[in-house]
Amino acid sequence: MVGDHELIATALRDRPDGFRRTAKLEEVWTEMGLLGGLFGANGDTWRRQRRMVMTAFDPGHVRRHFPSLQQVAKALAARWQGAAQDGRAIDLQADLMRYTVDTTANTIAWMIHLLWRHPAALARATEEVRRVCADPSAPTLDEVAQLDCIDACINESMGLKPVAPQNGMQALRDTTLGDGPRICPGRYLALLEMKVAMATLLGRFDITAVDTPDGQEPRELLQLAMAPVGLSMRLAQRV
Repeated sequence: MVGDHELIATALRDRPDGFRRTAKLEEVWTEMGLLGGLFGANGDTWRRQRRMVMTAFDPGHVRRHFPSLQQVAKALAARWQGAAQDGRAIDLQADLMRYTVDTTANTIAWMIHLLWRHPAALARATEEVRRVCADPSAPTLDEVAQLDCIDACINESMGLKPVAPQNGMQALRDTTLGDGPRICPGRYLALLEMKVAMATLLGRFDITAVDTPDGQEPRELLQLAMAPVGLSMRLAQRV
C-alpha cells in the first residue's frame, strides 16, 4: 500500500512496462464481455489508447470545444434560476451529472460543500467571479484563466475529498519508486468545466443553504469515483 502522492505518481508513470492493471480486474472485465478501454487495457494496447486519448484532450481541441461548454453552462444556469425562483432544493449530484461526467461532478459537489463550510473562502471566490466575469453563465477563456481563487479551491477540494482515492495495480518487475509526474489526460477539460460551473453559480446566485437529509456531514459513496450522498443546495437569484 502506497499513500505518498509522489510515489503514486511514479507508479503511474511506469505504465505499461513496470505496472499493469491487476490480473483479477482483467479476468472480471473479460468475463463480463467488456472491451479493455483505457481503464482496463494493458501493454501496447494501453499505450496506443493513451496516445489517442491524450491527443483528443489536447488543450487546442478543448479550446475549440469551449463554445459548446458555454451553452451547457447557460442551460445549467436556467435550471438553477428556476429552482431559485420556486424555492426548490437542488439535488447537487443529479443536477451536476447533467452538466458533466461523474468525477468532475463529484469534485464540484464537494467544493460547494467545502465552500459553504468556509464562508471567508466562499466570499473571496464569489468576489473574484463577479469582478472578472462579465457574464458568469458564459465566461470567456480569458476570464476563466483569471480565476485564480477558484483554481485554488478546486485543488484544495481535490486534496481533501479525492474522487479517486484508490487505484490498484500489479508490478511487472522489481521496482523502486521515486518522483515523476503523471496527470489525467482529461484534466484540462475537467478544470475548465469546474471553473465555468463555479462561475455560473457564484456569479448569478447566492447560496442560501447546503444540506444533507439528516443535517450531518455528507456520507461518502465509493464506486468508480467517490461521491457525496444526499447533498442538496438552495439558491437565491442575485439582485
